[in-house]
Formats: sequence, structure tokens, C-alpha cells
Amino acid sequence: MVREDIVAALKNSLERGYSFEDTKQSLISAGYSTEEVEEASNFIHSGSVIVQKKASMPEPVTAVQPAKPVAYQRPMAPAQPTSQQTATVTQIKKPKKQSFLKGNLKIILLSIILVLLLAVFILTFIFRDKIISWFG
Repeated sequence: MVREDIVAALKNSLERGYSFEDTKQSLISAGYSTEEVEEASNFIHSGSVIVQKKASMPEPVTAVQPAKPVAYQRPMAPAQPTSQQTATVTQIKKPKKQSFLKGNLKIILLSIILVLLLAVFILTFIFRDKIISWFG
């Protein structure tokens, strides 16, 4: 019987672009038995297996309709290496996030401009008679 949580983890990992074999190894390293992970991977490939929901107590077993094979169009991202791999590892470059200072600098600058504009507005209101006398 196939565990639903393992099948969901495998599908989720494939949707995110990770290698199928690395995902299986990761699940095994996380404590799932090799047999359960293999059954789940066979289920994803064939789709005609009985599913067991994750629970410590036995539950009624239901047959699952065979799933249609899904062609994943997303490019595969390099997977994280396991301790068993000895190949040279290249570090995955993540997109640079906007630096904290750069984002806050914009907010501070805009806040200063807002305060200056409010000050000009208030001073214009207070000294409106003098300003009008300059033009008339």
C-alpha cells in the first residue's frame, strides 16, 4: 500500500523541479522506509496502486484510479547533493534579494520629502497674508 504523504511529497518535489532520485533519497534520509518510498515512486509512474493515508492506526483502504502520466515542462534545477555523492558540487546561485539598506533608503528619502512638503504647506497656510502681499 502506498502512503499518501509520500506520494504528495514526491509530486510536490517534481513540480518544484527537483530530481526524482534525489527526492527519493531525501525521503529515505528523513526516516521513511525504502520500500514505502519505492512503492510511492512506482505509484507515480504507473498510478495503479492502493493508497494508505498517513496515520498510526490502520484505516480503510481505497483503490485509486490510475493517474495519467504528467509531462513536466519546468526545467530541472540542480539538486542538493547527498552525503553519498562524491562528485564535485557547484553552488546554486539564488537570485539576489534587494538589500535591506537599499529598500529602507527609499522609504527614508520619501518620508523626508513628505515631511518637507507638509512643512511648506503648513507655513504657506500660516503666512498666507504675507505671501499674498508680495504678489499684490
